[in-house]
Amino acid sequence: MAMKKRIRVPPPKFTRALETSQSAWVQDVDKLGMKAFKKEHFRRRAVLPLLKQGKSVPIFKAGDTHIPDPKNLQGDIYLGFPKSNQSFLFFNITDSSQFRGALATYKPTTAKETSDLLDAIAKQRDTGNYAQIDQYLNGIAFSLKGLKTLGLGATGDSRFDTRPMRQDKEYLGDGGKWDDVFESESASIHGVILVCGPSESVVNEGVKYISTTFSASCTFQIMNGNVRPGEFKGHEHFGWQDGVSQPSLRGMTHTYPGQLEVDPGVLITGYKGDPVFDNPSAPQRPAWARDGSFMVFRKLEQDVEYFNKYMEKNWQKWRYYTPVPEEAPPEFNTDKKAAIDFIGAALLGRWKSGTPIALAHWKDDPSIGDKPEKTNNFDYSVTGDPLPSNRYCPFNAHARKTNPRNLDPYISRKFLESCAIARQGIPYGTEYTSTPTDKRGLLFVCYQSSLDSGFVRQTVGMSANDFFPVTGLIPNNHGQDPITGGPPTNVPSPLTIDNVIQNNKPVILEVTDKSNTKYEITGFAQQKVDSLDAFEPGPYPINSRGGEYFFMPSISALKNDFTKPPPAGVDLLFLQDYTGSMQPFIDAASSAIDAIYDNILRNGNWSRNSVRVGLVAFRDHPPQDKTLLYKVFDFTSDMGTVGDNFKSFKAEGGGDIPEAQCEAIAQTLEVAWDDNHMKIAVLITDSSPHGIGEPGDKIPDGCPNQNDPLALKELMIDRGIVLYVLACEPKMSSLTRHAIDYWSGVALATTGKLLPLSKANEIGRYIQNQNTEIVAHENLVRQFSAQVKTKSAQGLSTDSLVSQLHDEMTSSAITLPNFKVEEYFVFDENAKHNVQVWAKAKKRSDVNNDKDLRKVTIGRVQHKFKGQDAPSPTQSLETSAITKEQVDSLVRICLRRS
Repeated sequence: MAMKKRIRVPPPKFTRALETSQSAWVQDVDKLGMKAFKKEHFRRRAVLPLLKQGKSVPIFKAGDTHIPDPKNLQGDIYLGFPKSNQSFLFFNITDSSQFRGALATYKPTTAKETSDLLDAIAKQRDTGNYAQIDQYLNGIAFSLKGLKTLGLGATGDSRFDTRPMRQDKEYLGDGGKWDDVFESESASIHGVILVCGPSESVVNEGVKYISTTFSASCTFQIMNGNVRPGEFKGHEHFGWQDGVSQPSLRGMTHTYPGQLEVDPGVLITGYKGDPVFDNPSAPQRPAWARDGSFMVFRKLEQDVEYFNKYMEKNWQKWRYYTPVPEEAPPEFNTDKKAAIDFIGAALLGRWKSGTPIALAHWKDDPSIGDKPEKTNNFDYSVTGDPLPSNRYCPFNAHARKTNPRNLDPYISRKFLESCAIARQGIPYGTEYTSTPTDKRGLLFVCYQSSLDSGFVRQTVGMSANDFFPVTGLIPNNHGQDPITGGPPTNVPSPLTIDNVIQNNKPVILEVTDKSNTKYEITGFAQQKVDSLDAFEPGPYPINSRGGEYFFMPSISALKNDFTKPPPAGVDLLFLQDYTGSMQPFIDAASSAIDAIYDNILRNGNWSRNSVRVGLVAFRDHPPQDKTLLYKVFDFTSDMGTVGDNFKSFKAEGGGDIPEAQCEAIAQTLEVAWDDNHMKIAVLITDSSPHGIGEPGDKIPDGCPNQNDPLALKELMIDRGIVLYVLACEPKMSSLTRHAIDYWSGVALATTGKLLPLSKANEIGRYIQNQNTEIVAHENLVRQFSAQVKTKSAQGLSTDSLVSQLHDEMTSSAITLPNFKVEEYFVFDENAKHNVQVWAKAKKRSDVNNDKDLRKVTIGRVQHKFKGQDAPSPTQSLETSAITKEQVDSLVRICLRRS
């Protein structure tokens, strides 16, 4: 047998080696053809990068928001790290500041690099003689407690955001003793770093690098896994080929015949298939959670001795596993090994080679198990039977429970797609044949965009659900998954009744327990067999020794969000117009307060006391209104109080069109902002302020208290207050001449926006999405503030600084969430000019309306939004590469604050 050549590839040369092999791979594709090429180079691999004839395709196109960018994804999520050894470094952060510093230098392996490595391995393989690239791969994921420690907020996953796995221990069916690292609350895990490689020595190099990088900031507990040796490579400790069925991602990976193909968002957050993304009316994930995945880790101990003895004990009961024993080979009655092999295949749903029992009913056929294009090209249907059938595979077989197929019409294929997970585990422990008393098992890892749709549904809703899969309108009890399920925990209470019960028919019983409490019990009767030859359920040979839920973030989030300290809190100040017909908008704002507050908490790791909300209620100056000029309600963290404050006044009064917005904005500079908090002001109004040239303005010279509207804007910028203006329609566009352009310019100057509000009930969503965007922008301001000030002090012009910083951020793949509202207002060139005039002017006297402003003659609202029954503009929160305009805004804020 030819010896394997080992090629040491130093990290600096790694990229060039991959590029060279990729080029050669393309030539092989052309020469062999795709089918022969895959057979030659990949053999068993369940998930491959998507290729096309004649070239290796970087599927991701710049600017495409529908397909994840492999360069921004961690590499283990959907392709899986190629590995022979793996270490899991569970860490506990002891110094969050130092940890952030170490994290800034840490470089996880991307999906693009993983794909390139697969290219290199494929090219270097030849029959019995291939090179081995000694390169370790790594990734990092964080627990709920880890995210909180680093100041990150909720991810948008209702299970992950509310509990660690240990609180789900009973729910998941884990009745055994967990390892202390998972069980102990005091030793809560903050995260895990994965290190994989082709050998133990290579992995140890990676572990040494990780330990050195993070040693000053956290402590580690390490678990090691390794593939089984020789002919058992790729098999778990019971002997079955593992990882046979994996989902393929549409547009991202090659799909074998019969392989389950799913939308990318089933595994990766922020895309079609992600249940949060697919429900735009629900609260969305924060921008930093896009391009991530929820990772589940479980240490599953396998009792090989018990499993083997169970099958040996029951080998003569092989008939239990098939409704057509007459079709079975007669040697099952005498050939113990053949019967045991069949029982194992029936329990697992596959033979040890990976061949489905649905394709090879009575005997293993390794020629199928060895070919990915065949191992998934099947279902459980039987010719002539339109309903789900267990003729050749038991309904409760492990593979059929956890990876169900063709359950139409009872369960749709789309629903089954939503349940998919990518499994990337590895065995641990020694061989049973050499050290039978040692512990061994599987270090289970899976990825999904939703814990409840993926791992939890497969564990609780499928594996442990006696009535799954659904095979008829009347529930049928198939029993639990015999491998990962568990025995019944309740002991039946004997009950004798006078009526005759029919098997598999509905029954209704009224019973009284020992406390004299009456209950009605409904269900379907199943006849119990008390024969000594009755089959023992099970074997249930796996015990969970604990685990944890993790979130594996994107490459850009690790660089941009996980490495900077969080702001100390958020101050949100409403400036609410209480004049005229504003009552629906007032009521909507009041009703949305709790949701807005919860959204702010989700976007940052703030305590409830560090998020404060205030209110400035205003109407107009006398004589236009004598009931209320303004009323300030101080910041508070009590949302009940905020709601009551909104209800303190009703909408009334206001004489002319302009109102006392300048007086309200002046109060924003007087309220008790916390300088360590982000400062957000939200003006809700349908008019313009006095003194900007509106026809019919009864106070044309502006605020009687000498509050210059543009000077106030400059002061807001200096204080770091971001202003968002919600333009209540249709009045603002129909009754004012300058309001749309004026408020657009003022908000823009503070890095805020003017947003059209055509329906009052949209207020909550607008403000929540605004908050997500501004949190991310403010974090970048804080991150780059010192750098901007230093370069400015060195004499670099603002324009040069913007260009230089934009290039730097672009090369670092820095992204920002962008809250977009469908274009509602119309801005021609004249209107855009006017916006800039208002934005740049530092005081009102800087603007001569006749000379500086251009006449806008077009209608200011898009035609589709006119009329009482017109739709609301659509909203979206998208993350994209930072633009030069955003960098310009960031730089100018940094310079103003200095």
